[in-house]
Amino acid sequence: MQDLVWDSSITILAPDLFPLQRLLLHRLDEFLHSCLYACAYYDVILSVVLLFAKIRLSCRPKMSWRMEPGGVMCFSPTMEQFRDFSAFVAYMEDQGAHKFGIAKVIPPKEWCPRRSYADIGSVVISTPVSQFVSGQQGIYQLYNIQKKALTYNEFAAKANSDQYKPPKYSNLEELERKYWKNVTFNQPLYGADIQGTLTEPSVKEWNINRLATILDGMVDEYGVAIPGVNTAYLYFGMWKTSFAWHTEDMDLYSINYLHFGAPKLWYSLSPEHGPKLERLAKGLFPECADECASFLRHKMSILSPSVLRQNSIQVNKVTQEEGQFIITFPYGYHSGFNAGLNCAESTNFASVRWIDFGKRATQCKCQPDNVRINMDYFVEKYQPEQWRAYYRQKYSESPALQTEDSLLGRKRASQGPVLSFSTSVKRQRIADPVKNDWTERFSGLWHSQPRNFALERAFNQLASRGTTRCCICSIFDVHSPYRGMDSAQIRTASQGLQISEHSERSRGVRSLKVVVQRALIELPSSLRRRCSVEGGEGETRGRRRSRRAMKREPSLEQDDADSQLITCQSCDITVHRGCYGVTGDAPLPTQDWQCTRCSEKAVNAECCLCVLRGGALKPTTTGRWAHLVCAVSIPEVFLEDSSRKEPVLASDIPRSRKKLRCCMCLPVQATMTRGLGVCVQCVRDRCYSAFHVTCAQYRGLLTEECGERSGLVCHKHYMVQEEQAGLEIGPGDEVYVEQGGKMVSGKVVEVSSQTQYEVSFEDGSVCSNLGPGDIVDSPSSPPQQGSKLRVRWSDGQIYPTTVLGQHSAPLYTVLCSTGRKLQLTDEYVYSTREKLPRGLQNKIKKSLKT
Repeated sequence: MQDLVWDSSITILAPDLFPLQRLLLHRLDEFLHSCLYACAYYDVILSVVLLFAKIRLSCRPKMSWRMEPGGVMCFSPTMEQFRDFSAFVAYMEDQGAHKFGIAKVIPPKEWCPRRSYADIGSVVISTPVSQFVSGQQGIYQLYNIQKKALTYNEFAAKANSDQYKPPKYSNLEELERKYWKNVTFNQPLYGADIQGTLTEPSVKEWNINRLATILDGMVDEYGVAIPGVNTAYLYFGMWKTSFAWHTEDMDLYSINYLHFGAPKLWYSLSPEHGPKLERLAKGLFPECADECASFLRHKMSILSPSVLRQNSIQVNKVTQEEGQFIITFPYGYHSGFNAGLNCAESTNFASVRWIDFGKRATQCKCQPDNVRINMDYFVEKYQPEQWRAYYRQKYSESPALQTEDSLLGRKRASQGPVLSFSTSVKRQRIADPVKNDWTERFSGLWHSQPRNFALERAFNQLASRGTTRCCICSIFDVHSPYRGMDSAQIRTASQGLQISEHSERSRGVRSLKVVVQRALIELPSSLRRRCSVEGGEGETRGRRRSRRAMKREPSLEQDDADSQLITCQSCDITVHRGCYGVTGDAPLPTQDWQCTRCSEKAVNAECCLCVLRGGALKPTTTGRWAHLVCAVSIPEVFLEDSSRKEPVLASDIPRSRKKLRCCMCLPVQATMTRGLGVCVQCVRDRCYSAFHVTCAQYRGLLTEECGERSGLVCHKHYMVQEEQAGLEIGPGDEVYVEQGGKMVSGKVVEVSSQTQYEVSFEDGSVCSNLGPGDIVDSPSSPPQQGSKLRVRWSDGQIYPTTVLGQHSAPLYTVLCSTGRKLQLTDEYVYSTREKLPRGLQNKIKKSLKT
């Protein structure tokens, strides 16, 4: 009997004991063996102990769970077990759920977070993004492109439209295969990171907005509430919207509840496989790894399960249905996608077990608003035995940690802040030609430096030396006055200002007719820069512009009054009346005009959209100031009165745009803790370089038209364009041309010229390179501006057009390697010395091989 106690008694009397209870009884059995081996009452004592354990166990409700086919544990608690959130999470970990990275929880049937979702149609999705995925063979990168706000009803209509609805499928396995086959096509919209909750306040159990974990203790003690971290976020998904491989900020737990709609499919890794994923990702995305050691926190890297399995990384999978929870555990990498229209709610939370993960969590240092949690609060409160050693080690080795800026209303006396945004700066890109010393040229004008109105006046004077002489439309000036400007010039000019008044108050010079983009200034053809290499990988006609792709902005051509140059008598900015919004037909007195800033005596005004002082400012609707050139260049910023160009409405800028960081003024950003401005991105396709409008303007970069868009180009593309602008093709040069759908080599025999016309179609689109051969019923004399022409388009149809202007373009006679002689304009001829788009390079290589 004694030899069978462990095998039989425990199994018979308490078959459903927890593993820990079995272990304790096993230890008791060994103890009785040693102490009572000769006792006749041994079996009786052990039976009583087992019976007592069985009775205690029967008083506790049974916890039920099962293993999902994808290798993730699924729990189905009763309502009694469901009431204590933290206790149930501890039970899940006691059962080993954390070893799989994530777990699924099916709430009891009587639990209801919201009675009805019929009233959410008017909920505004303020920052939807279009998800662009590039890559191949299971290795992809995800880019989020900001779109305009829309309501849930509008989002749902899009999600259910033919363009975005999911394909037909018999089971989720088939839909998963279709996802990976089509992940790079048809960019879906994702309404992610929308602050708010759909759970009713009366719900006490598992209310995502108040889980009452140790992370929420900071709210009570410090008043810290970080959206999406310890408050709820909403996520509106549609078919193929994805979330890349990542762990939570500070390797926290997270909870996700699917309120309604199509399922989410989740992939996860065991925490022990996290380092293997990080090493693999660094090898697959070396450029990202060079820029940021923790680049997976950017949530941009998508790797298919097959790629991970090929590299000996086991992937778990689970499907989250409507009305189910997903819990992710500390340092548990996860990713996934939505199978259709749905709505989920999520937040982070913590437990005592997380504290050690938080102390080891890596940080992304290239995003200044990255969430950081100072672990002092948690170590001191929940690990008091480690506090003294932890504090001594941390602050003796890393004193810089004590200087972080706090999000709290107050700081602890002897410790750093509990929560903060990291202000570390991304390492300088090796390929970025922008040097750190560029910022020194405008020393004294950055927001982080003391104000100096004399320097601003001197800067404004020097800015009027360009071709246009207007500090607003100089962004289109190929002879930018800012390129040669440096701090020595500005300071020399400012010293002169301190002892004498500005003598050149007014300039009666008539300007070019310039109107800013978005119907404020229309770029004249004489300053319009041509997009020399449009598109990116996959483009085979990189320089070729679609004749009907260019949408003309509403033109507000300046009359003589609007083109008058005026100079503020106080701050010395020089602007066109039409650019700055000075209304009225009569010419202004040349000696008395003041800009809005000076007339309101706002000497300390500075732009809230960038980090540089000086220039033409306008008031915003929130009582701040903004450069007019910044306001008209940022898509989500508007002017309430387009004639007066004020006030500036800058309250609708999405969070995703605010996260962009300027690649041109990184050394300056390192000295700033807030007010880092708002950036725009390079207009070139697949280029996501971000910069302040004024940084680009003062750097001498220009606005250009690229396809249907117009905007600023980054320094890298600007330099490429400058190099190729000086590349001329002459007789005898080797070139590539397209013949019969293939690229063939050839030699230029002769170069002549051809007149090309810029015409507008009735639908408002524009063609800027129309040849004489496309004109039907050619007139006897050359067409003039305003002439009406009928044009035969590439679809064979004839369209009426209006002539906007004309210019001379080179016409090349090329002798192809096939023996055929062709006459082509420059957009169809590619020099062998020219840097070509990768897609075109691949097409040339493929054609030459055949």
